Amino acid sequence: MSPKWIFTVGILTGLVTLPGGAVAQNSSPSPNLMVASENLPTQSQQKTAPADCHRTSGSTHHVIGILDGKTVRLEDGSILSLKGIQTAEMSDTGTEPGASSRPDHKAHLSLKQLVLGRAITLRSGKPRRDRHNRILAHVFTTKDGTRLWIQGELVRSGLAMANPGPHRHNCSQMLLTLEQNARENDRGHWADRSFRIYRAWQTRAIASREQTFQLVEGRIRRVSRLRNKFYLNFGRDWKTDFTIVVGRRVARQLHWRGSEFKKLKGKKVRVRGWIEFNRGPLIRLAHPHDLEILPRRK
Repeated sequence: MSPKWIFTVGILTGLVTLPGGAVAQNSSPSPNLMVASENLPTQSQQKTAPADCHRTSGSTHHVIGILDGKTVRLEDGSILSLKGIQTAEMSDTGTEPGASSRPDHKAHLSLKQLVLGRAITLRSGKPRRDRHNRILAHVFTTKDGTRLWIQGELVRSGLAMANPGPHRHNCSQMLLTLEQNARENDRGHWADRSFRIYRAWQTRAIASREQTFQLVEGRIRRVSRLRNKFYLNFGRDWKTDFTIVVGRRVARQLHWRGSEFKKLKGKKVRVRGWIEFNRGPLIRLAHPHDLEILPRRK
């Protein structure tokens, strides 16, 4: 059986076998992950992540330091940030750096155990760096003969959330599936509430998380357009309610026109992204896959 078929069957049966023989546990995704809509991902697309996530060639380095729950220092002095995930932020609780109670402490310890002093392979697709000149890549290592995907381990354990961002990688869909599994089974920060899904009507609570990465769920009450942006509003007062802002780039990726956006009115959705505040809390949609249309309850 080819690696591609092994990987696909593994996701559907609960065991993910990576090329090279590694096995990662993954219970079956909930059937209510997503309802298909025009140009939004379907359930089957979320369940079956492409196998070449684990087969792309990359460079090898050694980790000499752990800076936080998703950032490491390599032997050449360069800084690497784990692509496609977001760990709990210190700003969530205001604790001081180094405090064992800070939200990313568990991710920091886990990352240390997984990669410190070890050789890692970077799988980044097209090489990318962020605005701080940190390398962005998916990271793999071998421990006790088992090949590990570091992002997958952190998300599966509930110590990180999936944050695919605008530059999506073939691993993105698998991270979303692993996150859902961790959330449904109350693993890691999903149990201690460092990670949670906010309701759109909780505007004060959402606003208090400004400049942090969050998940928000609610029903769209109004859809409006101003110049080249669409605004998805969740309350009666569009000036102060929670809002999703869809810019021209993402609208083009959706291949939607105004009439398609209007159809979102009344839909219950879940969105992920960075919280901003402009009279009310908002998230700017980074990619179509960051917006999930949820099914109606029977």
